[in-house]
Amino acid sequence: MLREARQPDWQQTQNLSYLELLQRRLQEPPLTWVTQFVELINQEIANGLFGELKSVSINDYGCNVGHFFRGIKDIIRSVTYRGFDVSETYLEVARQHFGTQDFRLLDISSSSSDKELPQSNIAVISATLEHLEDHQSAIRNIFSHTEQLVLLRTFVGDTSLTEWC
Repeated sequence: MLREARQPDWQQTQNLSYLELLQRRLQEPPLTWVTQFVELINQEIANGLFGELKSVSINDYGCNVGHFFRGIKDIIRSVTYRGFDVSETYLEVARQHFGTQDFRLLDISSSSSDKELPQSNIAVISATLEHLEDHQSAIRNIFSHTEQLVLLRTFVGDTSLTEWC
């Protein structure tokens, strides 16, 4: 069952200038990690990871105000996109900026129902896990609802690790 995001809204743990920064970035070129993730997806499409699929589906966990959504226009296949976040404030900014796109309130660490959390070919998670109390459940939910590719970017500890598998 989909549980309400924890109150207060996550944005309330931040200051107003942070929200203004997020909104300002929507007017700037895509963030570096967005471009990198799109390049990785296109590489895997070219390598045949998705076979003959005409369209790929992407679940974007911790979508914030929709930064990754801006980059999907550069993916060389048709895309079904769903953005999930625990902040209704961020989701509202995303909806205002991108119109009727599919942005949903969801706590990935407590939601695992197939009804609320649809399967996808690709999962995108950027700068989200480090904010969760139960990151193990979130990871389990993400991997169990992703069929081919998980792209994860997080900040934990002092060491930079990069692994492609």
